[in-house]
Amino acid sequence: MSKGQFDKAFNELTHRRREVLIKFLAGETDEAIAKSLNITKATVRQHIRDICEEFGLKNEFPDQRYSKRADLIALFQRYKPDFVVSKTPIETTTLEHITQKSIPDKNFVGRETAIADLNDLDSQGAKVILIHAKGGVGKTTLARNYLQQKFGFYIEFPIAKETENITPIESLLEERLRQLNEEPGREFGVSLERFRQKLQGERIGVLIDNLEPALDENCKLIKPHRRYVELLRVLADPSLQSLTLITSRDRLREADVSLRYYFLEGLSVNAWEEYFHSRSLETNSPAFSAIHNAFGGNAKAMEIIAGAIQVDYAGNLEPYWQMNQGDLLVEADLRDLVTTQFNCLEQRHFSAFKLLCRLGCYRYQDIATVSINGLFCLLWDVPESQHRRVVNSLRDRSLVEFQNGEYWLHPVIREEAISRLRMSEDWETANRNAAEFWTKSVNKVYIMEEALQAFEAYYHYLAIDDFEAACSVMVYRRKSKWKWHNLEGGENLGTSLRTLGLLQKLMLAATQIIGNVLRGINLVSIHLNLAQSYWIVGNLSESLREYENAEILDIECLHANTNSQNDLTLDRFYMCSLVGKGL
Repeated sequence: MSKGQFDKAFNELTHRRREVLIKFLAGETDEAIAKSLNITKATVRQHIRDICEEFGLKNEFPDQRYSKRADLIALFQRYKPDFVVSKTPIETTTLEHITQKSIPDKNFVGRETAIADLNDLDSQGAKVILIHAKGGVGKTTLARNYLQQKFGFYIEFPIAKETENITPIESLLEERLRQLNEEPGREFGVSLERFRQKLQGERIGVLIDNLEPALDENCKLIKPHRRYVELLRVLADPSLQSLTLITSRDRLREADVSLRYYFLEGLSVNAWEEYFHSRSLETNSPAFSAIHNAFGGNAKAMEIIAGAIQVDYAGNLEPYWQMNQGDLLVEADLRDLVTTQFNCLEQRHFSAFKLLCRLGCYRYQDIATVSINGLFCLLWDVPESQHRRVVNSLRDRSLVEFQNGEYWLHPVIREEAISRLRMSEDWETANRNAAEFWTKSVNKVYIMEEALQAFEAYYHYLAIDDFEAACSVMVYRRKSKWKWHNLEGGENLGTSLRTLGLLQKLMLAATQIIGNVLRGINLVSIHLNLAQSYWIVGNLSESLREYENAEILDIECLHANTNSQNDLTLDRFYMCSLVGKGL
């Protein structure tokens, strides 16, 4: 089992199985575990068998009866040796207490600014802070390390990875009160008040980890777990000496809960360097910066990629990146991280899920961002009154990047989005709508950025093999800074690309169109643009050949439609003079 697989299995354990596991690793007998947790020995044994299976420790054949307990201990000695205490009863009863031991976390790097920011919020009187970030950025690692440093002791209310496995807050609160040497009340309200009094008298940190499975499509707590709202109201009481940190991929939209938001950015390139150096990996290569940029400083990606480079590429970054840069989700653990976010969104907010997939059709290359209208045009099956809510749903879940009214997808998210979009029935419609958006968003071409923005429509038609529409993009006329073009109804995009120095883009696009469009007045203009481009780069023979192709097609079009004559006359005389001078 790899480290990533181990961590995934460990993180997905239910709260009860974690309790059993920690006591077992501490050397407690089944009888002692059963007594302390008020369950039967048979239940303890079943939990341990189930835990072994979750870590892949299954008997090869169904009729085998020997125990895998020794294998489980060996597995933890390899990946989490601090959890294994030989023959010594453990003093604490839950996972969060284990984290209180002053053990340096080698994976905790580059968070000095975040710690300072949390300290500032604390000094301003914040009682509940929600650490909001994408999956894998390191929210939980920051929260645990911060609370450990600040309080030396904290209690945790873990939210299960899956909604159906969430432990009721009533049960968790009872356990936490006993953990704090307080007797819970018979009623939830009584237990809450005793919890409040305890936190008023002692400085204790509180962590509510991984909140998003308990939230609905509107980022409110789901009906079976609405009592978490009551807990949060208590934790926000200004009279408490406690500080509560919540980690979540989603924002919390509960009007009755007073909290502060802290958005956690990815790790800086310096933090990645520190981490890689701690594992004897070199970082003085272009591949290192490229990897960091591709994954946005994601902490989980840092761990997974560093491990893969060590194990599979003998510590060499360059061959790893050369081999895998075309597939950012080649590592299974990273792929699981991303697909989990998509699957959760699909279950909770299907319209937002469809928009996220459709956003994969944009390239985010020459034009790196899209305005909000570029998102709205992809919501053709959602009432217009709901458009902003759907967009905000992606923003609340950190699944779309945005700044100053512009939106884009992180490269890793886009890779999964476009993969799903290609397999859906929305592929063609999304690209057509996006192409129309780009075409309508540019009404003049004075500068290079405007030309590139208009040209984006070409790529969308190319993606769905509609070469006729791609050809139309190249001949579409817009207002130009040259007066004589405006007299003719504007300058076609091909000419704009050429005059703005984008010859390579024009020539590649023209070649692709000519190879797939056989006839038509628009194709004449493409041949002429290509002929003029060849003349500019000094390839006179190709220029003459393309001009002759244009003239042949022009004659065909004139016979078929005399209305095309005036449109082509100026180009013909212009090309005659150019080719004549060149020859």
